[in-house]
Amino acid sequence: MPIDLITELIAEKLRFADQRDFYGLLGVKPDADPGAIKAAYFDLVKRFHPDRLKLVAPGADAGRVFRELSTAYTALGDPARRAAYDRERSPGGKVISGRQEPEAVIEAEFNRLMAIPVIAIGERRESLARSFLQRGATLLARGDVDGATKHMRHALLLVPGDPDGSLKLGWTLLTRGNGADPGRIEEARGLLQHAAAKLPYSADARYSLASYWRTVGQLVFYKKELEATLRCQADHPKASRELAVIVEAEAAELAQRAQEAGAQAAAQEDKTPSWLGRLFGRGP
Repeated sequence: MPIDLITELIAEKLRFADQRDFYGLLGVKPDADPGAIKAAYFDLVKRFHPDRLKLVAPGADAGRVFRELSTAYTALGDPARRAAYDRERSPGGKVISGRQEPEAVIEAEFNRLMAIPVIAIGERRESLARSFLQRGATLLARGDVDGATKHMRHALLLVPGDPDGSLKLGWTLLTRGNGADPGRIEEARGLLQHAAAKLPYSADARYSLASYWRTVGQLVFYKKELEATLRCQADHPKASRELAVIVEAEAAELAQRAQEAGAQAAAQEDKTPSWLGRLFGRGP
């Protein structure tokens, strides 16, 4: 298949994904039977498998299409989830930014999985947690901070202590919404410290923690985490720029202190009489 045709097909699938049109994404009609949906899904995942397409179209975003196909089949491959999705797509369904979102589909799956022991469905929990994080990032980009926070919290409930989820939720709490809320900032601290401890070589984790220390005015810890960020990624643009500002400010402060100390020493010397002055009775 020509590269330009592959690129066009991927762009088309991503448009369906952005619209949360799972039927369009799988290329089936809304009244398709379960067998047709299953056949379409397995045909598409073979055609759009990243390992296959990277050989013929290395720049194509096949990975995202592959993930979106899985999300679509999860919603349409089960009768209950498909019914919930269809209800959400009906005229009375919930609309976010002009697009109908199948919230009931993932909420129902979330509630179902939370009722089952983690050990029994660990992989399924992790998969749904990733979906929640992805949807949270999408909502955050749309400006829906509350919706994004809710989805990220769901991800951490499914996989408690997940460092990636902790990092994303912590960063959202720190940088979006009501930043003056002390409870929100304190929760962000715990999440970001946990992420940095679990991901010690992650520049994103270290920089996020540095941003927390900057927010609360702890400049010593702020500088320390910026330095840790640069040890993880020497060319990290934000950490490099911010650390340079700190170093420049510290150098200016030291120079100012040296100048003040020199001025004080000179003034003290002027007040102290010389031995010649003391010899002729001038001065104390």
